[in-house]
Amino acid sequence: MRLPLIPTTIIGSLPKPAWLTAEWYSVAERWNLSGAALAEALDDATRLALADQEHAGIDIVCDGEQRRPTHYSYFVGQLGGVDCTQMKSKVMRGGKTTQAVPVVRGPLTLANHRTVDDYRFLRQLTSRPIMSRIKAPRRASLKSSRAVSTGFIHPRPR
Repeated sequence: MRLPLIPTTIIGSLPKPAWLTAEWYSVAERWNLSGAALAEALDDATRLALADQEHAGIDIVCDGEQRRPTHYSYFVGQLGGVDCTQMKSKVMRGGKTTQAVPVVRGPLTLANHRTVDDYRFLRQLTSRPIMSRIKAPRRASLKSSRAVSTGFIHPRPR
């Protein structure tokens, strides 16, 4: 596909269907379904996001970030040593808001990386150029405890 001089694309995520999740933004993965039904629903939501973009004439498409609860928790949730189930409150945005954030419980490792699978799924659905997002660890750490330079909230040494 030949791209126009100024191609169009989407920056950010598209809204998730209400049947997929009731929360538009949640650090924890709070899906309405689980197991095989969730996997099918995530695929369906991605198909719908792609169809919307193609119908709108977007040149470089994406998956609409349908599989990501937030822009950073998708990455953080794939790290070993990070607890996304028992989170701690953190004051953010200059004290304007408080948000529950993950806690680092041990050494950080890359336990899983679903981004490649997400790309492959989208690639089989379209011939258009694809933009795929990869979240950097530094960006993820900005949404975590400021008290610790390595990010997130670390338990106090005993």
